[in-house]
Amino acid sequence: MKRKGFTLIELLVVIAIIAVLVSILFPVFSKAKGSARRAACQSNLRQINMAIMMYQHDWDGYMFTNRTPLNSGANYWYMPTGVLTPYLMKGTTIKTCPDNTALTYFFNQHIIACNDTCTPGPGTLSTRAYNLEDIKNPSRKIMLTEPDTSLAGSWVNGGFNYTHYTRLGSHHFGGINVLWVDGHISWVHRESLRDPSTGYIYLAYMYYNL
Repeated sequence: MKRKGFTLIELLVVIAIIAVLVSILFPVFSKAKGSARRAACQSNLRQINMAIMMYQHDWDGYMFTNRTPLNSGANYWYMPTGVLTPYLMKGTTIKTCPDNTALTYFFNQHIIACNDTCTPGPGTLSTRAYNLEDIKNPSRKIMLTEPDTSLAGSWVNGGFNYTHYTRLGSHHFGGINVLWVDGHISWVHRESLRDPSTGYIYLAYMYYNL
């Protein structure tokens, strides 16, 4: 006599096998999706760097400023009237990370002139645009990186300084993408940027003259 179907035990075994496979594969798929978003974020930073390079070419090697003019209120670099907008592709979303679309990329106040309330002076916050020739060890200096997803937009607009370690993101597997002053982009674990003696970001990653 031919069997017309599966027994209950056989069905339960099949379901159990499927459940085991799903539990194994789901983290793999999730990690692959996270890796794809991290790569997309790096691509965004690469395009922003191209815009920065074109700006520097037009302005004899000087870095862009967050506001134009420097004390012009809420006229930030990423806005329609911002300094980099003419060099960025229109209609793109490259000013934010795919994992954190509510906030723009975060700039280093010690390298990029932030606003008229910054404290002037070498090694402190910048109120003037530096030339690339002014910046020592550009491959070790952070230019742009990613803010923590919990921050308010008003905090991100003003950039970050060396005391703002806790404002850095960690949404890419515990780390963030960084655009360095020399133009290369890399993923770094957030903890690797922290100076354990102070709890702040290592000064060598921040100050233009170190």
